[in-house]
Amino acid sequence: RIAILTDLGTVNQSVLHHLSDLDLLFLESNHDIGMLMDGPYPLYLKHRIKSRDGHLSNEQSLELFNRIKMNGRFRHLILGHLSEINNDPAKVLELFENEIVPKLRDRNFLIEIANQHQPGNVHIL
Repeated sequence: RIAILTDLGTVNQSVLHHLSDLDLLFLESNHDIGMLMDGPYPLYLKHRIKSRDGHLSNEQSLELFNRIKMNGRFRHLILGHLSEINNDPAKVLELFENEIVPKLRDRNFLIEIANQHQPGNVHIL
């Protein structure tokens, strides 16, 4: 079972309910808050991106991931919809690996970043 979550802005209980029993999750990790606020976008756009109708930050995505009920089959996390201006793939990967890998070491858990300009890996579930 696969779930694809992008353009969320916020996560509610209904979203979490549908994230049980997964094999693979594609999760938006759109922006680093500091990079967004220090970046070139106009203030109104920064506020829209951070709003309930915007995008999930790296930290919000990690918080969402930590709220998912794990099953024995869930082994793949693909982080995507990263802003090329307001995010850094290496930062995202480091944040998630530091938090997740120690907890899921026994599962052979795979975390990867989706590239906007190249096809991703093939996953056989």
